[in-house]
Amino acid sequence: MEIKGYILVNEDKVRRAIFGTMNKYSEMAGGVGEDASDELKLAAYDRIGGLIRNKDGEKVKNGCFCDYNESRKKRTAVPVKEPKVILEFRVGDQIVEVPENEEVPMDVKVAKMAEEQRKQK
Repeated sequence: MEIKGYILVNEDKVRRAIFGTMNKYSEMAGGVGEDASDELKLAAYDRIGGLIRNKDGEKVKNGCFCDYNESRKKRTAVPVKEPKVILEFRVGDQIVEVPENEEVPMDVKVAKMAEEQRKQK
């Protein structure tokens, strides 16, 4: 599923974020609903730790779209008013974080090229 140019990878978590989960009374509870805004759906998916990728397929850091502090208080997903999207890249055993609108560092580019060459072999 795609929302606001971001790809929500895990369909099961998308359903849980929107429709909720079955409670002990065999009722669906906890979802934001189909009529919720795209921002709220994205925040609910982010809140349950769903994998989000940007249009280029890069991983978006969890927590960019959901205000976890407010979500704990209100016990529901609360969208961040102005999300600052951070991309995460794995270089060796380290994770490099880069704001979405900034240029990717050279070591990340080299690691991505090496990974592509390894896949081709």
